[in-house]
Amino acid sequence: MAVVSCAAVSCIAVVRYFSDFITLRVNTDIKLDEFKEQVCKEWKQLLHLKTSVDIFLQNVPRVASSSSSREYSSISNGSSSTSSSTNNLNVAMYLEDKSKPAKPLLSDGWPKVLGDIGHVFVEGVKQVRVAFTKYRLRTGFQMIVTHNERSRFTAKCADEKCGWKFHAASIDERNEMFQVRSYNPEHICGAGGRNLNQTYSTSFSSSLIEEEVRKNPHKKPKQIAADFQTNYGINMEYYQAYNAREKVYDTIYGDDVKSYSHLVWYIDAIRETNPGSVIKFERENKQFQRIFIAFATCIKGYLFCRPMVYLDTTFLTGTFKGCLMAATGINGGKGFSPLAFALVDSETIDNWEWFLRNLKEVVGDGRPITFLSDRHEGLLQGVLLVYPDGFHSFCYYHLTKNIPITATDPRYSLVMDHFREATYALSPENHAKAIQKIRDLNCDWVADYIETIPPEAYANAYFKGCRYGRTSSTLAESVNSWVLVHKKIPASALLDQIRRKIMCLMAERREIDANMMTPLTPEYEEKLVALQDEGLAWEVLVASPTVFEVISERSHMVDLEHETCTCQRWRVYGFPCAHALAAIRKIKREAIDFISPYFTSDYFRKTYMHAIQPIPNYNRPVEYHPDDTVNPPTVKKQPGRPPGKRIISKHEKKVKRKVHCSNCKETGHNKAGCRNPRKFTPH
Repeated sequence: MAVVSCAAVSCIAVVRYFSDFITLRVNTDIKLDEFKEQVCKEWKQLLHLKTSVDIFLQNVPRVASSSSSREYSSISNGSSSTSSSTNNLNVAMYLEDKSKPAKPLLSDGWPKVLGDIGHVFVEGVKQVRVAFTKYRLRTGFQMIVTHNERSRFTAKCADEKCGWKFHAASIDERNEMFQVRSYNPEHICGAGGRNLNQTYSTSFSSSLIEEEVRKNPHKKPKQIAADFQTNYGINMEYYQAYNAREKVYDTIYGDDVKSYSHLVWYIDAIRETNPGSVIKFERENKQFQRIFIAFATCIKGYLFCRPMVYLDTTFLTGTFKGCLMAATGINGGKGFSPLAFALVDSETIDNWEWFLRNLKEVVGDGRPITFLSDRHEGLLQGVLLVYPDGFHSFCYYHLTKNIPITATDPRYSLVMDHFREATYALSPENHAKAIQKIRDLNCDWVADYIETIPPEAYANAYFKGCRYGRTSSTLAESVNSWVLVHKKIPASALLDQIRRKIMCLMAERREIDANMMTPLTPEYEEKLVALQDEGLAWEVLVASPTVFEVISERSHMVDLEHETCTCQRWRVYGFPCAHALAAIRKIKREAIDFISPYFTSDYFRKTYMHAIQPIPNYNRPVEYHPDDTVNPPTVKKQPGRPPGKRIISKHEKKVKRKVHCSNCKETGHNKAGCRNPRKFTPH
C-alpha cells in the first residue's frame, strides 16, 4: 500500500466496518495500535490485535513523500497493520481545516443530560421525558421505554446484550420531583446500531423553538427547520416545523376557541384597569358577533390631534378568520396615534356603519372630521350617514391601483404622473390641464374613468375640508404592520397584543416629548424655518391691517384674519404658506400666533400625557361556566376567487395523488387553504 505523509496536525477519520461507520477526530501522529484500540472501543466485538486497517488520505493539499513500504507506524504515513485477519477496516482520513473549526451544537451536552444516580429532576416526569429524548436523539442508540408513568420512568437499550439502563422515580407524594435511582450509562452494543434520525414529538421540538418563535412569530417553517438542523444537528421536515410552530402559538397565545370566552374576562379587566374606555361587545345565542374597543387614554389624546381619522381594515388569517377595523389619528408631528379598533366577522356595510357609530361616541361632535380611506361601499355609505358634516377623502394610493391602464403600456408612467398632478393641483384650472394631458396621450378611456371619481373626494383643488396635505392612508399601514405578525393568533390574544403595542408606543412618544425644546414639533419647526427663508426677498404691500399683497414671481393676496392665501397652500396644508409668513413678518408679529396648536409641542405632549395601564392575566379563569362561554363566530366564505384546478401541460406527468381537505371533505385543497366555513362543535 502506498504511504503518504503530510503536514497536518489533526484530521477527521471516517472508519467503515461492513455497512457501519463512525467518525473520529485524531492527531495524525497517533500510533497505529493506539488508533485501532480507540476504534475497537466503539465496536466491542473487535480485538485491535487481530484487526487490519486500510487507510486512505483524501483532500491532501500537498504530498511530502511516497513509498511502498509498510513499516511506518503512524497514521500520518498512511500505514496499515501487518496482522492478518478477516476483520478489515477501511479508513478515510480527511484533513481538518483549522481555519474553520467545527461549530459546536446546542445539543453537544445532551449525552450527559440524564445525570448520575441521585440526580433530581425538579419538574417531575415531564422533565425526565425531555431529558431522555435529548439523550436518545443525540447519541442515536436504539432504546425501549418499559415504564412511563406519573411515578416512574424506566428505559433500556433495545439490544438485549447491552447493559444500558436508566430508571428514575418520584420522591414525593405529589409526583412533582423525580430522582435517578439506577443508571448504567455504558453501551456495549457498538456504534453500528446508532440511528441519528430518530423520531421525536411535536411537544419536544416546540419546546426547543419556543424562545425563537416568541422573538419572531412570523418565522417560516422552512427557516425553522434549517435552524433546527444547524443548532441541534437533528433533521426536521417542513411539516414537523409547521406543527411545532403551531404548538408554540397555542402555548403563547392560547386556544382559538377558548379565546372568545376570554373576551368576557378581558372586557371586565379593561374597565377595571383603564376606566373611561369605550367597549361594545355583541354576541347572540352565546356566539361571538363583534367587539369595539377605544381606550380612555386614546380618546383623551385624540382631542389634541388634528381632526382627521384614517380608516382601514386588516383581514385575519386565524382559525376563524374575521377582520380588524381600525381608526387612527395623526399627531402634532407626522406620526400616527391609534384611536379605536374592532374585531368583526367580515368587512360589510353593516359592520362599517356599526363601527362608525361607535366611533362617533368616541370623537364627539365638536369638530368636523376629515376621513381618509379606500372606497369600500360600507365606508361610502357609513361616513355620509353617521357624519353628515364630515369630509371623506379617497386614498390616492388605492385610486392609482384602479386606474385602467396596465404597467406594460409605454404610456403608463406618464399617465400616473399626470394623475398625480391632477390630485395635487391647487386650482381647478391646473387640475383640468392634468386630465387633458392624459387625453393628449390618446388615453381617453383613462381620463373618462378618472372623471367618474368625484373630484371633491380626492383632488386638492376641490376638497372642501382640510387634509393637512395628506392624500393617502399609508399612515394607517403603521397600525397594520403591528397586526401583520399576529394575524393568525386567537381573538383575545390579538386584542391584547394591540393594547400592548399602544401602551409601548405612548411611552416612547413621552420620551420624544421630553427632548422637544421648541414651540413647534421638530418636523414643523424645520418646515417653518424653510418657508420663512423662502420669502425673505419678497416685497409685501399692506392693503389693510389683515390683508396684504405679496410680490414673488407672481403676486398673491394674503388674508391673515381668515387664514387664506390665493396660492391655496394655507387652505390645503393647514399651515401658513411662505406668502403668509412674509406678511406676518411685515407686521412684526410672531408666526406661532397664526399656526394651529395641533402642530405645537404642547399639544404633542398632551396627546401622550396619559398612559395605558397593563392588564395582567394571572387571575384569568382557566375554565368557564357554561353560561359564561362564548362560542366562535361562523366563518364566512372569504372574498376572492376559489382555488381551481390548474391545466396540466402535456409535458408534465399527471399527479395521481389528490389533496383532501379535513375541514370540508372536498378535494383540490387542504385545510389551510379552505375557504369554506370551519366545522365547529359549539359548547
